[in-house]
Amino acid sequence: MTIRDRFGKIRGSLFWKVLFFGAVGIASAAVLSRYEQFGLVRLGTEFSIALAISSFVALGVEHLLHQSLLQELESILRFLETHFGLLKAGHELKVEDILLRYGDDHGQRASERIREAITEQLETRRGEILVACVAAPGFFRSDAEIGRILWKRMTDDPGQCKLRVLLLCPECEWAEIRKGLEPYHPTKSDIRNSGKWLEQLRRAAPDRVESRCYDLPPFAFVLITDKLLFIEPYPFATATAAEGTIGGKTPMLVLGDNSEVSVKWKEHFKMIWNHPETHQFGDHQNLSLAEGA
Repeated sequence: MTIRDRFGKIRGSLFWKVLFFGAVGIASAAVLSRYEQFGLVRLGTEFSIALAISSFVALGVEHLLHQSLLQELESILRFLETHFGLLKAGHELKVEDILLRYGDDHGQRASERIREAITEQLETRRGEILVACVAAPGFFRSDAEIGRILWKRMTDDPGQCKLRVLLLCPECEWAEIRKGLEPYHPTKSDIRNSGKWLEQLRRAAPDRVESRCYDLPPFAFVLITDKLLFIEPYPFATATAAEGTIGGKTPMLVLGDNSEVSVKWKEHFKMIWNHPETHQFGDHQNLSLAEGA
């Protein structure tokens, strides 16, 4: 039996019930109207008329709602049938969300989801937050919301939650390649500014913050907490003047920490972190990190 048949059967049952009460109301009003000189009977007459009117109004409203609800349910059913394979794969891979970091509605939802994940991890006062990126200027700045949250929690909160960040080495060949792909974006300047901000945070929260830079292809934006993995691939494609940067232009997957994919990306982060070509960002000879800079 289809969903339309099921609703048709339910609707038929409701139709006859409403019609019955409407008929009872009309009949009662007709009989009782002969004895309107009695106060109680007059009240009964008015009730019967109200019952009849409300029954037929309800019948009309039910018809309109039935059509609207049925169309909505059929639309949902068609969507589920069409995308069943995608939904099944997402469930098996523990995909919890798909985001886009830039764009009005998409960007706001992505920012909220990332902020919630970081805040939740900081509130546990344990574990660690791992970030691998090119520069992530939307994170590591004093005027960025996530930057303010990180600074306040890391410097004021006595917890032991740690922050480890991998930035692209601003003087390496891959930074030059990335800069060439983003001719309208201050790629290297963003990296240096993020590095300076992180170094200042490290000084303010010793033993809880560390940043390193890698001399490898910028593979993806990665954010890992104890519960979630956020991963967004970086394409080697040229950004237009309107786009500015390559980052945030491809979908970001959000996966649960118990997925096999999350385990692999945690291993990936640790491999880059400990790679021979990865070193302390503050040790970069071309980066000025004067106190208070």
